[in-house]
Amino acid sequence: MGIGSAPNSFFMTRAAEMGRGTFTHIGAVTEVREKMQRFFEKLENPVMTGLSVQGIGASLSEPSLDPLPDLYLGEPVILSAIVEETGTAEDSQLELSGDYAGQPWKVLMDLSNAAEGEGVGKLWVRRKIASLEASKSYGPDMNAIDRNIENVALNHHLVSSRTSLVAVDVEVARPSDENVDTRKVPLNLPAGWDTDKWFADEAEQAPAPQKAGLDQLRSQTRMLMAAAPSAEGAAAIAKQNRQAFTLPQTATDAEKRILIGLLIM
Repeated sequence: MGIGSAPNSFFMTRAAEMGRGTFTHIGAVTEVREKMQRFFEKLENPVMTGLSVQGIGASLSEPSLDPLPDLYLGEPVILSAIVEETGTAEDSQLELSGDYAGQPWKVLMDLSNAAEGEGVGKLWVRRKIASLEASKSYGPDMNAIDRNIENVALNHHLVSSRTSLVAVDVEVARPSDENVDTRKVPLNLPAGWDTDKWFADEAEQAPAPQKAGLDQLRSQTRMLMAAAPSAEGAAAIAKQNRQAFTLPQTATDAEKRILIGLLIM
């Protein structure tokens, strides 16, 4: 469950898929009661568990979602896969099975009754790319995974971490004698975040010069929320922010800890 305007929805959605669970996003305080009630209703009413699908007279390759999640009340399970018929069209079926109310359940779906639909292929491709992205956390060859993502996205004309859509404006807006420059532009806080609350602890514990910098940062952030600055102004603010304070370093020396853990074992 993610609450607020900026939860890591991609991570939580993927974690729910890997754990055969469900993900709920609550974007506003006014939605808490309604969505929490709906969330608990899902948990209390798993309609079907242990879902699996296989082909009869047909082969399924690269299914997504894999594994299939449990079927919850009011929430459909959507499976996309590449299906190739190995027998006659009349004999090709999908067998969907699971446990319903503690008892085995099974249904056969005749593929000859399947209807073509636009967007089904794109759905599979998007899930394929998401699965490849997730495999980076345990894949041995990162470059091979990136190449695979790039090839899949290019073949199906989709934006991914390795591909982009580029719009070319034929009208020249920059003077020919002006050099191209790169600037870092500060970003606003997510909707609903309070600058004073976000930097309150740092301001109380910071020495006087740093505290003054934090106070200046607050006022600049409020100005940013009211109106976006020019490129020059944004660069100046970013430079001042870097000099004013540094956020706490929360990362650990992962490689060192892994080696120590191996030695202990």
